[in-house]
Amino acid sequence: MAHPEEQDMRTQLDRLWEVYAAFADATFRQGFARDSHAHFWEMYLGCRLL
Repeated sequence: MAHPEEQDMRTQLDRLWEVYAAFADATFRQGFARDSHAHFWEMYLGCRLL
């Protein structure tokens, strides 16, 4: 069972992805797995600017 804070973060990431998926390049998900910090900020800022 996931820790409540981990579950909350997952929920927030899923919400960001729902918005950003249409704008992400084809390799975004693979890049997120390699460099999650940079790709998180790309997604976060992209959503904020939208």
